Amino acid sequence: MRAHSTLSALPSNLKPKFAPLFMLLGVALTHLEDPTNAKQAYEQAVAIESDSPMTYLNYAIMLFNSGDKSHAAEQYAKFEMYHQKKALNDPDVNALVAKLGPILHMGS
Repeated sequence: MRAHSTLSALPSNLKPKFAPLFMLLGVALTHLEDPTNAKQAYEQAVAIESDSPMTYLNYAIMLFNSGDKSHAAEQYAKFEMYHQKKALNDPDVNALVAKLGPILHMGS
């Protein structure tokens, strides 16, 4: 429980300019079932680096799993835009996109 308290306090206490740190914090908080602080971490990551496809993808997954399908679809649309612009070709990401994309498009 102490680790959860520490991680939950981090988004408001950290001020670094390294967006992946906040994205990974969002992932960790998501797995600790703390969507409120996970959302804050993802928002901080986006504020630092607004063109990171993986931040938007992870954020979309968290929102979808939290039941916020409309906002998940918005984040997923941003993921798609930046994913295409950066022409990323990661087989693991592509497999996830093949499964998640149709679900999020249907829910929007």
